[in-house]
Amino acid sequence: MIHDFASSRAYRMAPRLLFAAAVLAAVLLFVPLFESDASSSGVCGDNVTWSLDDSGNLTITGTGSMYDYGLGGAPWYDVSSTVKTIDVK
Repeated sequence: MIHDFASSRAYRMAPRLLFAAAVLAAVLLFVPLFESDASSSGVCGDNVTWSLDDSGNLTITGTGSMYDYGLGGAPWYDVSSTVKTIDVK
């Protein structure tokens, strides 16, 4: 008896496997893009800047006053869940 590949289980599973591989590739491709949208440095006053390093250290540097931010309005709000320490210089 000759095995008919078209009726085999592997043939029936191929579209599912291709779909799963395509979804996995899309997730791996686009996840870093979304993470990079959040800024890790910027301006928060006329002479004041902020930066967040890979260790989670938020550093605020400069002279003078910071801008007045409402609840959730700070420019580092989108990355605030990664802040571990704050250093004001």
